Amino acid sequence: MKLRNTLVLILLFASSSISIAKAEQCPFLNVYIEFDRSYHQCINGQVRKGESCDFFVENIDKLFPRYDCKRSFDTAPVPAIWLFDAAMEDYIKLLYELASSKNKIFDSKWFAKEKIKAREIFISPEFRAVLDGHMAEEYYPLIERVRKNAP
Repeated sequence: MKLRNTLVLILLFASSSISIAKAEQCPFLNVYIEFDRSYHQCINGQVRKGESCDFFVENIDKLFPRYDCKRSFDTAPVPAIWLFDAAMEDYIKLLYELASSKNKIFDSKWFAKEKIKAREIFISPEFRAVLDGHMAEEYYPLIERVRKNAP
């Protein structure tokens, strides 16, 4: 009886450890349409509470972790934002424009909160970690420029 109770406890512990170690579900499919819509609204300067730039900057960093996201050719999990493929470049450019005030449309008071959040994300190590290849070459120097010019 004592051996049986010990085995049950070991099995319970092992099963709970496995569920803790399991990767979270990739958020790509759940956020793709709404996130892309917010990008297009923001890049066009539309101001709607909870939509446009507000939604964009509040959610882009949630796409940086690897979760269990994979493209057809990936052998290991990748950041969720990589699943957006070419659109990722557009999202990163918008994040830079918000963070750096490069695009004068975002100098309006309507974008003040979003600019601060975008700057925090843009200079974060988590953002830097999702860049690779030509994106890293292009944006690493810009990250440092934004960091130096941050208020």
